[in-house]
This record gives sequence, C-alpha cells and structure tokens, in this order.
Amino acid sequence: MKNIQRRARMLLAALLAAALLPWSGAMQASASAGGSIEARPFPNDQNVAYAIEFKASEAIPSWSDGGSLTIEFPSAYQLPDGAAFHENTSVSSSLEIPDGTPVYGYPNIVNVSVNAATDSKAVRLGLDEEIPADSIVMVRIWEEVGIGNPDSGSYTFRIGKTGGTLTEIPFTIISGTTVEQFTVESDGNGRYLSGYNGLTESLANYTFRFTPASDLNSGGHIQIRLPFGYLYENQFMYWEPVTIPSNKVAVAMNDVTAAGMLSDAKTIQDEYGYPALSFTVAQAIPADADISIQLSDFLRTPDYHYAAPGRVSFEITTSQDPLPKAADYLLFSRSVTDFYPEASTYAVSAAAEYRFSFTAMETITTDKQIAITFPAGMIPETLETLEADKVTINDDPAATVVVDGNKLFVTASSPLASFTTVDITIAEDSGIRNPASPGFYTLEIKPEGSALPAVRRIGFIPAEGSSLNDAGHGSLEPGGEQLRFFFPAHTILKGGDTITIASPEGTLLTEEDITIQDIYIESPPMDNDGSDEIFHPASLERTAGNELTFTLPEGYYLEPDYSFGIRIPNVIADQPGKYVFTIATSQETIPLAFSIMNDSLAMRLSDSKKSQIDGNNDGLHMDDILRFIGEGEDLDMNGDGEFNEEDMRILLASIDPLSER
Repeated sequence: MKNIQRRARMLLAALLAAALLPWSGAMQASASAGGSIEARPFPNDQNVAYAIEFKASEAIPSWSDGGSLTIEFPSAYQLPDGAAFHENTSVSSSLEIPDGTPVYGYPNIVNVSVNAATDSKAVRLGLDEEIPADSIVMVRIWEEVGIGNPDSGSYTFRIGKTGGTLTEIPFTIISGTTVEQFTVESDGNGRYLSGYNGLTESLANYTFRFTPASDLNSGGHIQIRLPFGYLYENQFMYWEPVTIPSNKVAVAMNDVTAAGMLSDAKTIQDEYGYPALSFTVAQAIPADADISIQLSDFLRTPDYHYAAPGRVSFEITTSQDPLPKAADYLLFSRSVTDFYPEASTYAVSAAAEYRFSFTAMETITTDKQIAITFPAGMIPETLETLEADKVTINDDPAATVVVDGNKLFVTASSPLASFTTVDITIAEDSGIRNPASPGFYTLEIKPEGSALPAVRRIGFIPAEGSSLNDAGHGSLEPGGEQLRFFFPAHTILKGGDTITIASPEGTLLTEEDITIQDIYIESPPMDNDGSDEIFHPASLERTAGNELTFTLPEGYYLEPDYSFGIRIPNVIADQPGKYVFTIATSQETIPLAFSIMNDSLAMRLSDSKKSQIDGNNDGLHMDDILRFIGEGEDLDMNGDGEFNEEDMRILLASIDPLSER
C-alpha cells in the first residue's frame, strides 16, 4: 500500500511539474538563470525531499542510446545507494513548440548509478526516453530516498547531460526555527480510515494545538500539512482547493476564544503533493502563546482501499517558524488487518490444528475478548467448554476460552500491542473438526471494540484427496519463451506449500540452467494492490527428469477458489504440437492433467480479436470458435482477404487448452 501512495504522489507531482506550478510552501534557494532547487532545508536533517528544475541546454539521450542525466551533489552531502533513488525519484519535462502548446514528457528511470566519492558525489539516471534540448526538466527526489542535509550554508548543485555541459544551481540551507510544540487530537471518526460500506461515517473533528517560537504578525500565515489521502468535506479529490467555512473553524489562545485571530482559511496542495490547511494571521500572535485551532466536520480520513493503517504525521509551519514540526498520529482500520487463517489439514471431517494470524489495531487488553466465528458444524454441539491450554496466543496459553455456539471467545494473558502480529493456535485435540462436506467456508475474527470483523474464506477437500480446479488452463506466453499455468485451488496456498509440475516425457524441467529466478509466481489476485508484485520460489527440487517441485515463498497467501499464476521457461519450444502437463500442490496431491498447444500460429491472433471471439470472457474455447464461425463476420485472421484453412488453424491454435478429463 505504501507503494501505491508513493506512486500516486509521484504521478501527481510530475503532472504539476509539467504544468510548471510552484511549490507553494517550499523554501527556495537563490536560483541561477538555468535552474532552481526547492526543498525542506532542515539543518543536519535526514529524509529531505528535493525538486530540481533546470533548462536542458542540449538533448539528453535515452539510456538505450548511451545517454543519462547527471546530478552532482556538493561534497558535504551523504548519498544512499542507487536502489533508493530508483524507487523514489521522478523525472518530467516540458518543451514549448512554435505554436505555443507545450509537449510534456514523463520518462521512466531504467538505470541508476551513484558515485559517493568524497570529492565528486553524483547520481546518474538512465531514462527510457530522450529529453529534447531546451526542455524545462523537473527532477523530484522524494524524502524516502533518505538524503541527509549538511550544515546550514551555501552550496552548488550541477545537473545536465552526462558528459555534457552541466547547469550550476546555487542552494542555500538556512537555519530556522520550528514551533515549540505541536499536537493533534480528534474524535473517534478521526482515528479510523474511511470507505467502509455499511457504516455511517461522519466527518471528523480535529484540534491542532501549537506554541509558536516566534511572534506572528498580522498578515503572516500558518500551514498544516495533512497525511497523504485526507479529504475535505464532500470533495472527491483533495487537490481541488476549497474555502473552509468560518463556522467550522474555532480558534483559542491560552484557552480563551480568539474569534477573528485567523482569516482566509482554505485548503491547498503542498509542494510534495500532500493536502494541507492554510490560515492567514489577522491578529498578532505572541511567541509562547498556546494556540488551538478546532476544525469541525470538515476532514475525512483516507479511504482504506488506498491507504494503510499505521503511524502518520501532521506537520505545521508558520511564516516566522518556517521549519516543519511533526506530530505523530495513529490511523486504524475498522477491523484487524492481515487476517490469515490456516489448518494443518483440509480433509473433511478431520481433526486439525487451526492457526489464525492478524495485525492488531488498537491495543487488545487482557479484558477484551477476541471472537472467532467458525462455519456451522465445526464446533460440535457437545463441545460446551474448552480448556484454556488448548488455545495459545503468541505461544502463551490463553487466559480464558468460552464456547458459545459456533463462536470461540478468547482473552490474552498479556496485552497485544497496536500494529503487532497476533498468532492464535487451537490444538488438534480441541474437539473442533473440519466440516463434513467439501466446499468453501467463511471464518471471521473480531476483537472486542472493533467495528467490523475480518473475514477470510477457507476450503476443504474430500478425505481421499483432490485435484486442482480444471477450470484453469495452461498456455504459451506471447513470444513463446514462457509457459503459463493458471489454476484455481480448492484450499489455501501459502508460503511453505509446494507446487509440482511435470512436463511431457522426453522434455526436461531439470536442466541446471533453470533456477528459481526463471520461475515467476504472480501476485495473489485478492491481495494485489496494483503493484504487480512477482514472487520467485523459495527453493527448487528436481524430483525427476521431467518433474520440478518448488516451494512457495514466505509471505505468499492465496485464498481458495482464486487462481494462482505461474510462469516457467518453455521446455517444449523446439517442436510444435500438443503437450500434456500435470500439476499438483502439497494440499491437492492428485495430479491434474491439461494440454498446451505449442503453435506459433496462436501468436497471430490479436488480443482484441481474441476478446471479440471470447463471448463469455472466460478464455477462448471451442464453442466460442464455432459460434464465431457461425456468425460469419470478420473471419479473415491472416489478412489475405478470405477465410481459409490457415485462418482456421490460427483460431484452433489460440484456444485456451482446458484440463483433459
């Protein structure tokens, strides 16, 4: 989730940079004719963000054409490694053309190298696109990079085409003051992420309290930066500026109402892409005064779909105390997070050890019960009590265990702190058993005080075993270098479980040059946050010449009935034809057989044409082909103006091979 937040800020900032919008609250160095630098210049501080703007005096070629962009830092700076820059730096450009319409560029960074030598500290950024000469270029280096400012003083940066003429940009780090203290308080709604269906979530009330270190004169300003993702009243996008109604703002000085002390209350987007509140000082505020700003029914916390619970920060600056002062703040979700149930066996009617892992939100004290709701029938009606030593919480026996119908209520023997992992284990001989029928079931967990339960599905299979769901398929990936397997599982699959793939006789999956880096495990669909994370196996075992078993890595977790996706090197590349593979897991041990058609003709059917033919959007099957031919339209697949044998071969080669029964 943090990756999503960072990418959103980077994209937004790049768009603003292209539009050449100023950083509203930044401190700017003296700028040369060729460029400027804006930053938060804390003396001796870490994690400082920079925006470096300059005009490219010559074209900066792409990395593939041998070019790169160089940023030379003053020798007093300490630079992190290249990976930090790669993940947290964005580049954008704007070029005016004769008709006055700018051409914007957003090149991706494809290579980073860092020279941290004492006398010459430089970062080189390889880009996937050329930046034309005379472009206005903006390089934003985010605070996550971890650049540390040196002492206050005057410095010079140099930036431009590697090996070319670099633009010199002076930069002054100032000494400054922060407010003496800053705290943030809110009512209940302000403590929880928003966006939960079925809950009435009102706007939250906040109190910002601070003590200025310097006198604030009339006409000065106060700015409060909010955590990323906060929304204003009914605004959908926080970067749309709005005026804060006067009846929603109350100001006090030394606990005495001070109506009229502040004016022009509004929202802005600050220089780093964060939402912020801005106030103009209408009446002088002396140093060391205790100032409180109450904001009623105006702010809404970030939506939980796009933000993660945890520790966030508000920051305050004033025109006289220009260095930010942060106030830490905890945001919770309405239910526990990272809830992962599992069982030692998924065979129906079996006795099993059950494990429940989750991340606590507010501290779970020893007097608060944790409710675990099982599917009907798993807790026998005859099981009226359960000894406390049958349940452990973080390896310690539970303090109490109460059975009530299909629910188990447990308490911990010591407090469970906020944002820590909680592991609850129920012994195999507890009397709780797996359901009597195969299928998918729901488990819930809800600590006392949580507004909502956390919910996950769990699957159970016949006692004699099962195979994977044959609704999946195997296919030849575009380009023909990889094979992809995509199958729903009837049980949970998690780190430590194994997948066994067998290729046809005469093919080899055990060549030494096939390593764990050659096998790609796709991110579980239900947890995919848009980052398209790819896993590699934790280990490989070559169990036979045409058989490979690999172990799923730590952190992988797939709910039942979701499909796991795997890509391996194409071991059938040499000879076209139909090949039968088998696949099994450590939970579903009966191999499932399915076929893959190795035919280059399949590569000639475009994705748009395949989507047109695939009427049910469930993979291209024979009935889709027959229906498409029967309709008699757009049958020319090879572009020769007619429907012939080669067109038919292209269609048949493009079928997603289903499991053979």
